Amino acid sequence: MSTPPFLLDAPMAAARLGQLSALLHACVEDGASVNFVNPFTLDEAEAYWRDKVLVPVNLGTRDLFIAESDGRIVGTVQLDRDTPPNGRHRAEVTKLLVRPDHRRQGLGDAADGRAGGPRAVPGTHPAHPGHPQRRRRPSRSTAPAATSRSARSRATAASRSTAAWTRRRSCTNT
Repeated sequence: MSTPPFLLDAPMAAARLGQLSALLHACVEDGASVNFVNPFTLDEAEAYWRDKVLVPVNLGTRDLFIAESDGRIVGTVQLDRDTPPNGRHRAEVTKLLVRPDHRRQGLGDAADGRAGGPRAVPGTHPAHPGHPQRRRRPSRSTAPAATSRSARSRATAASRSTAAWTRRRSCTNT
């Protein structure tokens, strides 16, 4: 049985470096596209966790969430909060990993929601089909077609010439 994802601090992550490395290695070996290519060794996986993840977790600029099953890490997600001054209210969800033998069980959705991804509360993201803003928007098939600038120019020129012809005609009839 898998536990819900929970936050892991730097000392706890360092103590479980072997499990984190095994998880990343298993995902890459299974074909996950997470910025690593085969051949990919456990040493490379350990170097990634030690140098690229544990340092920012220790500095407090990244959160590391894990999910466990029977005492073994089966999923992780990272929340990178190292943003420029005008983006302090933002964060980036990175490296959502789930062991190949634990996929299709809802761990990815749970981890993404725990980290605050767009699926955290269904229907709250404007791209979600259930979002009120999206429901009010007319479908593209019923929206009027946009008129090009050249078509508007031709229509304006035609109305001007019609008006001029009408004025000349009215002058000659009197």
